[in-house]
Amino acid sequence: MAQGTDVDPLSLEDFHARLTTRVADAQAIVTKLETELAQTAPRLGTFDDGKLTATNYRTIYSEQLTRAKRLLAAVTATRDATGKILENYHTNEERNAANAEDIARHLGGVTQVVGDPTQASPTHPGVRYV
Repeated sequence: MAQGTDVDPLSLEDFHARLTTRVADAQAIVTKLETELAQTAPRLGTFDDGKLTATNYRTIYSEQLTRAKRLLAAVTATRDATGKILENYHTNEERNAANAEDIARHLGGVTQVVGDPTQASPTHPGVRYV
């Protein structure tokens, strides 16, 4: 059975435009985390519970910043890959003639950025990357 890939250029262009917006959204999150919320734990006093909560805040902050940066990298890689596909296939016929391996080659960078989806998160066992 022959396999083929149909690429709707309008859908791909729309998806690429949406990704561009999402890159800006993700960058805004990273910027806010790195500037306004830059590991400034709330002042909760010197009682043990206050110290523990402040320590937990810094840990959670670091995890969330790492996640936001991974999201930014993944969305940027996906946007760049779709942009490359749009750049390489200028006509409907060229896009529709593209085979799955060629498209996958352009999307390979996305997997490198996001990581192996079959592997568990190193910080959260039992959670898989998606």
